[in-house]
Amino acid sequence: MGETSNTWPGEDPGVYDSLARNDLWNPQVLYRGRPMQERGRAMLRTLFESVSDGLFILERSPEGESQGTSQPRYRFLVCNPAFQRMFFLLSRPIDGEDLLSCLSASTASQIQLHTQHCVKHRRRVSFEMSLVDPASVTPDQEQTHVLIVTLSPVLEGEKPIRQIVGSCQDITERKQVEWTLQRSQERLLEQNRALMALTRHKALNQGDLQAALREICTTAAHTLRVERVGVWLYTPERLSIRCVNQFEISQDNPEGSHTQGEEIWARDYPRYFQALEQERTIAADQVATDPRTIEFRNSYLTGIGVVSMLDAPIHLEGQMVGILCHGHVGFPRHWTLEEQNFAGSLADLVSLALEISERRQTEEALRRAEERYRNFFENAVEGIFFTDAAGRYLSANPMLAQICGYDSPEELMQEVNNVGTQLYVDPSQREEFVRLLHEQGSVRGFEYQVRRRDGSIIWVRENARLVKDCEGNVLGYEGISEDITAQKQNLAHIEFRAHHDTLTGLVNREYFGDQLQQALKQYRNEMLALLFVDLDCFKDINDTFGHEVGDALLRGVAQRLTECVRSGDIVARWGGDEFTLLLPQIGNPVVAMRLAQRILDAFQSPFSCQSHTIAVTCSIGMALYPQDGVEARTLLHHADLALYQVKENGRNGFQLYSSNNGIPAAVRNTIL
Repeated sequence: MGETSNTWPGEDPGVYDSLARNDLWNPQVLYRGRPMQERGRAMLRTLFESVSDGLFILERSPEGESQGTSQPRYRFLVCNPAFQRMFFLLSRPIDGEDLLSCLSASTASQIQLHTQHCVKHRRRVSFEMSLVDPASVTPDQEQTHVLIVTLSPVLEGEKPIRQIVGSCQDITERKQVEWTLQRSQERLLEQNRALMALTRHKALNQGDLQAALREICTTAAHTLRVERVGVWLYTPERLSIRCVNQFEISQDNPEGSHTQGEEIWARDYPRYFQALEQERTIAADQVATDPRTIEFRNSYLTGIGVVSMLDAPIHLEGQMVGILCHGHVGFPRHWTLEEQNFAGSLADLVSLALEISERRQTEEALRRAEERYRNFFENAVEGIFFTDAAGRYLSANPMLAQICGYDSPEELMQEVNNVGTQLYVDPSQREEFVRLLHEQGSVRGFEYQVRRRDGSIIWVRENARLVKDCEGNVLGYEGISEDITAQKQNLAHIEFRAHHDTLTGLVNREYFGDQLQQALKQYRNEMLALLFVDLDCFKDINDTFGHEVGDALLRGVAQRLTECVRSGDIVARWGGDEFTLLLPQIGNPVVAMRLAQRILDAFQSPFSCQSHTIAVTCSIGMALYPQDGVEARTLLHHADLALYQVKENGRNGFQLYSSNNGIPAAVRNTIL
């Protein structure tokens, strides 16, 4: 097969062979065979320097080769300001500098390792890396930036790769959102588990008040990660509150210890006690400045180092009888809404412990305990359930009924006799869920699709455990369900945008390349066709009518191409005004030629674009597998050669690739 060039007649095809760093913006340098004018050069440079993504070019250092080093060294040929900002290199220029001398050893080694992989396999690689802002003063203040770095080799036929084009995208904010959401879910689950464990603790249910308070304070300290948790109750005269249990953790005593007996007089802190009567919780991020707690600034809290407080009133029979106090030592802390709700629930548990202790297992105490547990159960933001081993609901809360599309838990339990067959879209997933429960005892993060009562389908995430009696017999399964349909839809949207062109909705170049590779493996014994479709004189249309009309035309072209192909064919926007089509299992070249003619016929009708009627034609180049190549790169190359021939012959036609198609060797060598 002969070699070709993408230069125009009269241009020097060797213009790229000795490209130096200072020539990157030289207006005489050609791009795809077209001379770059001063304006285009300025626009390209402005784009390079103003984009938010970091861009750079690495060049294999000739010094390393001359010294005979075992590993090739690379230097920065050029980089844009965004790259220097991401890698904290704004203080000095790095053009021409060695990679290892510009970046830290760990950062440079990561890039070096992936660069070698990129060169070895001659394909693009992407990886994620984290960078710590060197301006961070102390480790607890350090700022970590997360980047996605993509390295692409500059291919020149079979020549050794000397240059790598890199891009960097800062995904720190996205990571922080993911981490924040994950931490919030983990904290909420941890708090729910702690509440469930406390409600079942024998000290609470047997009326042992001191044991119950010790368990509540210890659990609160470890769950909220605070140094001090105390239960304070009003004295009979209600003139002061006295600490009945104080759990405290310190560096000298990391296991913690319980004390009691301290007393605070209400007359000394009128604002604080008034706020307790009016609010569900007092969340003071800074005790010394919060108007509800500022009275403590120069008194009680000064000696113990508490800077943030989360206090929840304890109510009994409609009256405030005490306070559950959480004290954070060290630096100011912001209390989240779930932490405030958790503190309120803990205060409810303290009041529950008081009730049970006062009535000593009386019927009234049991009734009140059931009411408080039911209140927690009924108002939970997740669906809570208990089923027997056969899949029948024995209990369900209102949120679970809402998730499944029923008006009430009673309606849900009455109509659903078998969870696996009536709610699961795929009953085999229910079998997998049960199998995991019996093997592991519990399941976390199990995701499956639920068919709601109205027939709509949603995604649910479930945490559950196996429930057995004292003899080890299985009683059923209990757990928590969460509707994650919105999360799934967001992920699907993100994935769609990653694989599709935002303008036309067609699959993009990267996804098309992946599908082509898969098709070559899947249909290795069958014929398939690859088509390049390029609009004729599209630049003139853009210049005449403007880019908005040009974009509308591209969308119309995408629609017509999609209407021309078969259901199993793939249409992609390759870039600009170029489109690619993959036709698997064609059986005969005539199928590809008929499709090409169908496309040409479809372009006979003008396009309506924003009140403009535009007539446009296209040129089509085709390559067939396996006769025109067995690798994706070869087929793309040959289809592009055939497209070039159509352009040379006057456009508005199609051409099957042929090694004897009359394209000059110098042109064929560099057209791709």
